Amino acid sequence: MDIQASVDLTDAVSRAVALFDTGDLDAAEVLFRDALTLDSEDLSAATGLAKTLDRMRRFDDAFDVWETALRIAPDDVICQYALGDAWQRRAP
Repeated sequence: MDIQASVDLTDAVSRAVALFDTGDLDAAEVLFRDALTLDSEDLSAATGLAKTLDRMRRFDDAFDVWETALRIAPDDVICQYALGDAWQRRAP
């Protein structure tokens, strides 16, 4: 990844987190997805998107993104816990 893409990724994730914190979940989702387009292995973007989808009560979508986050960081205990938690909230 070049320097400009890294800056764009960092900016997208930072802005998405700020939008999430203010409750603008639709806009946060768009920016987290944009960040993942720039780097599909970015753990911050993946977990941010998963948390956003979870907050939007889109549990099946959140579960899928938590799976992606766990593939990025298989030893991450937070991702492991969150995936299990999301699994419990999925539609039957």
